[in-house]
Amino acid sequence: NCWFVAAVAPLTLNNKALHRVVPKDQSFKENYAGIFHFRFWQYGHWVTVIVDDRLPTHKGKLIFMTSRQSDEFWSALLEKAYAKLNGSYQATAWGSTGEGLEDLTGGLWETFKINNLREKPTKLFRRMLQAQKRGSLMGCMLNTVDGEAKPIDGMGIIYRHAYSITCVKYIKAGTTKDIEKMRMIRVRNPWG
Repeated sequence: NCWFVAAVAPLTLNNKALHRVVPKDQSFKENYAGIFHFRFWQYGHWVTVIVDDRLPTHKGKLIFMTSRQSDEFWSALLEKAYAKLNGSYQATAWGSTGEGLEDLTGGLWETFKINNLREKPTKLFRRMLQAQKRGSLMGCMLNTVDGEAKPIDGMGIIYRHAYSITCVKYIKAGTTKDIEKMRMIRVRNPWG
């Protein structure tokens, strides 16, 4: 479910959004009770979901969402709460990053298909800059005609894999005045 991982990843860049979903008042140390609570936006209001601290493992390793740090479990617990909200882990196997972002932020989401754009790419880029200034969380994915997940040569971007957009900005392409600014979008692979 890389779509959900890609929706969670931008939360780590926005503490206000993160702590709306993962309240700060809980840990494995202070007032530890073996349960954790999370908040999701559902049908026009915030819903609290409480889960215990037991996580599904196989041979001592987490089966679903993990962190790079072996002693960090908030993302796995968040995924467990989201699975509970939706009825099961299986129910969260497929989805879109936009749906995940909506459930995690309460905001609306838009999809832009680059090959069907009625506006110039420069206009879309300016819209993305404005969205970033407003604190919007963004993601992206490249679809293929044949549906096969394969890497793009030389870039490391994989078709049909969800990415978080972590920065949108203009970069000067050189040191002279006449050099045009390049439009740059930094993406993050939520799986590392």
